[in-house]
Amino acid sequence: MKKTIQKIKVLYSKNKIMFFGFICIFLLLIGFSIWFFIINPSNISNDKIKKEKIEKQLSDIREESNIYHGSDTYKEFADKINTFIKDNNPEKNILIELYQIKSIASFNSFNYDDCYDTTIKLDELSPDFSNTELIGDCLAGQGKKEEAIKYYEKAISMNKGDSDLDQLDKSSIWNKIVSLKASTQ
Repeated sequence: MKKTIQKIKVLYSKNKIMFFGFICIFLLLIGFSIWFFIINPSNISNDKIKKEKIEKQLSDIREESNIYHGSDTYKEFADKINTFIKDNNPEKNILIELYQIKSIASFNSFNYDDCYDTTIKLDELSPDFSNTELIGDCLAGQGKKEEAIKYYEKAISMNKGDSDLDQLDKSSIWNKIVSLKASTQ
């Protein structure tokens, strides 16, 4: 060990500039590696650009859902939502919002099969009496009256609220049940 240290001292004393240059190059390589693999600003900006692109797509879907009407363009609208979900794997709260938008759009365009499928997914993520009621609406639209009545009854039992609005919701669902039962007789 002493011989190695002596050799370094001799090398240092004879070639101070070369030794200093070697140390500088070594430190530059370490600094460049840290910058390239850890701090690289292009990774940060790419993530920011991707996030902005996702937000823009989501904003477009929200905007289009506000002006959306009719079955002619529903397929394109549904495809846009499906593509967004597939490409971006959104967080749960965004996925719930997208399923809500798609459920309403499909119901309004009388696409009861797609509405049913989407609302079932929505209800799995966020169980709520309004989702259950919409499933009943889809089944009624498909002509499956007995199944629809079961979902309507389930929706009423899920709605535990005592406010006037909750009572109005229950009354509205009861009217649907009465109407379906009358049409089956």
